[in-house]
Amino acid sequence: MTNVLPFPTNPVRHLSVRAADRLARRVDAMTARPSRPGVDRIADCLLALEASCFTEPCIATARNMAREMRVAVVMPGYDRLLTPDEAREVAQVLRAENAFAGAFGTARRLDDVADQAERRRPDGGPLNPRPNGSGRRFLILALLAAAAVAALRAFA
Repeated sequence: MTNVLPFPTNPVRHLSVRAADRLARRVDAMTARPSRPGVDRIADCLLALEASCFTEPCIATARNMAREMRVAVVMPGYDRLLTPDEAREVAQVLRAENAFAGAFGTARRLDDVADQAERRRPDGGPLNPRPNGSGRRFLILALLAAAAVAALRAFA
């Protein structure tokens, strides 16, 4: 006999709706906190962008646990979720200051991602919907064409 212990059941699956909602709010509150207490989130993002001006930040839409759309700004040593309004304020200050080369491009990207985050419904599909690239339709059409050619050869 083996000494394998059974894995415990997933406690998240057994939560009630109210308990799951409370857990989601607590997780979101933890991730929404600034890294340093008493620091403005917008100023923190601006200082991080200016400090690492030679690296391109990764700016993307993200959905938090409460299914609210946020703007994720990720750089070396900095990763935060901003609301679309906060992202627009960061972009506005970047355009006004123009503190580093590429500030206008970063501001434009922040505005675009904030628009995407506001347009995306919180309950709707993937964050970045792309056409299905599996090739299923092509394979079906190719099989139908091959079957038609085989039928024409059989009856000709």
